[in-house]
Amino acid sequence: MVALSVVLFFAQTAAAAGLVPCSGGYDCTLCDLLKLIVNIANFMVKDVLPPLAGLLFLIGGIMMVVSAGSEERYKKGKQVLVNTAIGVVIVLGSWVIVNTIIVTLGKNVDTFQADSWWNPNISCRVPNLSNYSSQQQQTQQLTSQQLAAEAPLFVIDDQQAMQTLQTYMSPQEYQDLQSRLNLSSQDLQNIQSLASAGNYTGLLSYATPSRVAALTDAYITLKERMPAAEFQSYVNQIPAQYRTYLPK
Repeated sequence: MVALSVVLFFAQTAAAAGLVPCSGGYDCTLCDLLKLIVNIANFMVKDVLPPLAGLLFLIGGIMMVVSAGSEERYKKGKQVLVNTAIGVVIVLGSWVIVNTIIVTLGKNVDTFQADSWWNPNISCRVPNLSNYSSQQQQTQQLTSQQLAAEAPLFVIDDQQAMQTLQTYMSPQEYQDLQSRLNLSSQDLQNIQSLASAGNYTGLLSYATPSRVAALTDAYITLKERMPAAEFQSYVNQIPAQYRTYLPK
């Protein structure tokens, strides 16, 4: 029963962590496979290893303390500590090797971007920013459904917008929003670059249903808490073609 509870706990944690990168209605690519491998490695190191190693260290320590002069029990407790330490070193070493290999392989994969080898924050489906002019010509071809999906993204389209959110949301609300968005720092930079360059077609890849819902809630929160004149000025900074699709 205990084992089943542990399995269910880690399964729920894995689901909440968003391990599968192409679950937002997109076709999986090689980049997504690389990101999945890194997500699993990070999940094991950051979410599974600390509590598991801590528990084993605690057990080993208790075995040594309560050995009551028994050399055999003392040795068993000490062996648990040594084996746990070795296991931690092996896991961390494997994590470094996996991340290094993935980032090295990713350099040859289209749309692959990573912040660093030790904490990749991999982004996939990143539009080619050199195609702004050709993509801008497609803006008029966006359907009303696509415009409605993209509109909430302008709640985070620049640093000033992010500061506005922090001003009118509590620290816990802002943290919950970041969790729901599940955006790496590179993803956020891409969104802001696309918005500032008018590459509205490129924004589509970031308009997943969960993000649209989260940002719509954030927009409504701003509408309720900002002074009317300040909120109207805020709305006027959003491109005109998107304003009609924001909550009234």
